[in-house]
Amino acid sequence: MSANPSFEDFISPIDGFYTLPMEIQSDLIAYFLLKDSAAVGAADIAAVRSAAHLAPFLELEVHLFMSASSHKGKAPTYIKDIKAPHRIGYVYVLESSYERHLESKYLGRPTAAVIKKTLRQEFDKITDPAIRDYMDETIKCFEHKLYRSSIVMSWCVAYGTFRKWVFDKHLPELNKAWKKPIKITSLDDFQERPEALVVDTAYYEAKILPKETWKKLKELLNVRNTYAHPSNVMITPSIAEAYIENTLHNILPKLTE
Repeated sequence: MSANPSFEDFISPIDGFYTLPMEIQSDLIAYFLLKDSAAVGAADIAAVRSAAHLAPFLELEVHLFMSASSHKGKAPTYIKDIKAPHRIGYVYVLESSYERHLESKYLGRPTAAVIKKTLRQEFDKITDPAIRDYMDETIKCFEHKLYRSSIVMSWCVAYGTFRKWVFDKHLPELNKAWKKPIKITSLDDFQERPEALVVDTAYYEAKILPKETWKKLKELLNVRNTYAHPSNVMITPSIAEAYIENTLHNILPKLTE
């Protein structure tokens, strides 16, 4: 996953970006540019506006200059960067509390925007209706910051994909591997067996599941169990992001090839 998304990726999760006031659009552009630059000037922001087919902000230089000053009881939202190499016009950095305000109000966590986009891309690749339902709910939970629910639903995507892979490609081997006379004849039959038992049987007895994929599935299942039941364990956005990334990059590609 890229640490520095394109500008299109950056703004895609921002609701109504194109209807925001020019000042806010430009501040968000400055935030985007400052991830790779020591400071930004009006020309830098104007170039991005032009490339994104946004209307020219004729008072952009004035906006930046005034935003770097305290006036009418308002704290500055930009800091003039006197150490930056001289260019035409002043260059600026975002004032730290205003930067956090932009993150909180418009951006959420930086990696969350990329994960949302990747989730939507993966959703388009899924053809199984049941797994599509799980993925759709995972996306909605994550977008609404329901992190515990997004982990539970992400596991449903991972296990549903695994189950479909076994059923379509390795069902005879799995049915021969059960220690007791058990026969799976439909996807619904998987619901009668504990998930851990099915995953372990596919790896140990049937020998159809690659070791790394087995380890990742067991890891995801253990984390899901930790957060699916009432406990004092805290769940943070980064935990949910890591869990979903694991599903997206270590499970889905391996079981949909």
